[in-house]
Amino acid sequence: RKFDMAQRHENRTLFLLVAIFVAAMIIVCCQAAIEEQTCSAADILDTVIVKVGGSCITIKGQEETLNEEMLDWFSETMAHALLQSTTRKKYDDDDEEESCQQHRVQYILVHGAGSFGHFTAKEYGLRSQKKTTSPPPNNSNHTHLMYGVAKTRLSVQTLNHLVLSSLIQRNIPAVGISPWFGKPCPASSDDNNSSSSSFQDRLWDAVSSALESGLVPVLHGDACLYNSNNNGGAGIVGGDDLMELLNRALSNNNNKTTRAAVFVTDVQGVFTSDLNKDPNAKLVPVIQIDQQTGALLVNNNDIDASGSSHKHDVTGGIAAKLGSAIALAQMETTTVSIVQCGTVHAEHALQGKSFEIGTNVVLGN
Repeated sequence: RKFDMAQRHENRTLFLLVAIFVAAMIIVCCQAAIEEQTCSAADILDTVIVKVGGSCITIKGQEETLNEEMLDWFSETMAHALLQSTTRKKYDDDDEEESCQQHRVQYILVHGAGSFGHFTAKEYGLRSQKKTTSPPPNNSNHTHLMYGVAKTRLSVQTLNHLVLSSLIQRNIPAVGISPWFGKPCPASSDDNNSSSSSFQDRLWDAVSSALESGLVPVLHGDACLYNSNNNGGAGIVGGDDLMELLNRALSNNNNKTTRAAVFVTDVQGVFTSDLNKDPNAKLVPVIQIDQQTGALLVNNNDIDASGSSHKHDVTGGIAAKLGSAIALAQMETTTVSIVQCGTVHAEHALQGKSFEIGTNVVLGN
């Protein structure tokens, strides 16, 4: 009998311990669920738009030649940035009660064409409408121009395939989105007509759908047709133009999203003079602009944006990037940076960290 009583006592003790453990686990799970619910309700979503220049990932002086080392570096850097793109941070709310927020970063990637598009574009007279208007087609050159469009698109899509393959090998769910929609694209990114708005809307529909599905959209500079106001011509919509269009669309569709833009180029940033001609040229770490006019709040003679230029470039080189960077800063993009590919400074910029060598474009006080 004493044995039975001891056994029953032991069983009750064991049952009580199990019950206490289960109750504790329920409380922990409930607290975690409440905390997770609070975090989800207070999510912060940042969007970073990245443009990696064709001069970085290709050998721009050699037709359709990939710079495999730099493409590998870019893919590895983006893979590392994406791994760090979700962090949990705690803040004190207005009631001084500790709450947590889920801080997430989504990336939109744009790459230039480099030697995969500029050679054929120049051969057939296709140019960025921001740089120089391509000649409108007539009966004698229409077939020639359209053949140039076809060849240029094939070339840039070949590079896009290589970029996507490199990203996917690093477990990045990258998906290519071509700016070509079979309909006219705007003559420049600052067009405000209905054609530009329609193009921007179609572009954002594709990009936002990819983002919402957990994909990383990868766009590229492309050949395209222009609207009837340009006599049905054809030309190039550059990656820098796409940066402006994407940022404007993002601003129009989600005003609460913090935005950053990073231009990864083959030079360290913007210099006081042409680095290829002037050994005394100095890097300009910060460029302040007027938000209303976009004017530089320094002596214009102190900056020369011609440091990165190639004879086959049909989109404007570093000068076009500075112009786009200024346009993005005017749209109140949180940070706009120009950094050199293959450097730790570019890696930091892509991860949202401060960097030592590069150029930031900011709004002046």
